Amino acid sequence: MHFHAGKCQLMQGIFQKENTDKALKYGIYRHLPTYEKIIRNLVSFYVKKV
Repeated sequence: MHFHAGKCQLMQGIFQKENTDKALKYGIYRHLPTYEKIIRNLVSFYVKKV
C-alpha cells in the first residue's frame, strides 16, 4: 500500500512536469509573433544603420 502511494506521487510529479513543459512551450509559441515583431524591428534598425 505504501509503495503504491509513493508510485502515485511519482507519477503525479512526472505529469506535473510534463504539464509545466507544455505550458512553457505553449507560452513561447503564443508569444512568437511578438518575438518576430521585435526581431524584425531590430533587423530593420540594423539595416538602416548600415
